[in-house]
Amino acid sequence: MQYTALLLAALTALSTGVSGLALPALFSREKCIEDLPQYQQAKANQSTIFGLQLAGSAKDQDELDTTCSDLNDGAYSKWKQEGLVLNAITQPICNPPHPPNATLTLPNLATANTHLLTALLLTAFPSQTTKSYLCTTLRYPLLDSLLLNSDTIIATLCNATTTPQAPQPFTSPAQEGEEENSTAVADLHTAAANLFAYTYASGLTTPSALSAACASASARKSAWGKLMLNGTAVEEVLCSIKSPLKVDVAKARITEWSSRWFGTVLGGVSDAEGFKGEVCRGLSCGAMGEVGFDGEVVRGVFGC
Repeated sequence: MQYTALLLAALTALSTGVSGLALPALFSREKCIEDLPQYQQAKANQSTIFGLQLAGSAKDQDELDTTCSDLNDGAYSKWKQEGLVLNAITQPICNPPHPPNATLTLPNLATANTHLLTALLLTAFPSQTTKSYLCTTLRYPLLDSLLLNSDTIIATLCNATTTPQAPQPFTSPAQEGEEENSTAVADLHTAAANLFAYTYASGLTTPSALSAACASASARKSAWGKLMLNGTAVEEVLCSIKSPLKVDVAKARITEWSSRWFGTVLGGVSDAEGFKGEVCRGLSCGAMGEVGFDGEVVRGVFGC
């Protein structure tokens, strides 16, 4: 008994630190979250999206080859420190199916965004009741207007309920899709642009590299626009950053704009009466934290 008590006391001291302070490296809550499979999957999905955006907006094959070499040589190691998965970023850059072309990249980008959103919906709403509600209230044309695969998203949610369901027929005044959902589309492109810009800038380690990114931004606006990014917003962010971002600052920006992206999507996928209230009640901030998103930011953007 005495030995057990001493052992427990020693373990308690280790977990709190001699002075009562937590030992960050060994017992960090953040580290525990980063080890969760749902966190790793979300970061892999986000990294694939980012890699496709880089590949689709490259000016030519030479630039793509240079970026590939730099990735393999460790020039962008900061992205790994920020939680991104370098192999997922590298894949569309080092093994592209075609030369740099934003239009040809868009279908793969839409698929990657669909995978991310589907996983987020399953994680953010752990309640079977909320999943069932989303199954019957998400609107096909509104999801499609955001260039998300409505069939995949709705079918996955419906099959994830305790008793698999089928989406219910509906009559929606927003069946024209993009025309009726233009505000959500524009807001989504702006959120995605900020996320891309901060992620890209966070990998640059010198003021001269940041300056070069700013200088080349104007010429890339057209390609960014074809990739569902607000080119002006990307340029504004890139040109506002004069010195390399510290890892903790970059992670905070990536978390913020990832969360804003998700909150914006939620605001544009249904016109069902009472949708906001049900979503706000069902959204788990704790579950959002487990995938590297800020649930309170999501709630704020969505309007909870």
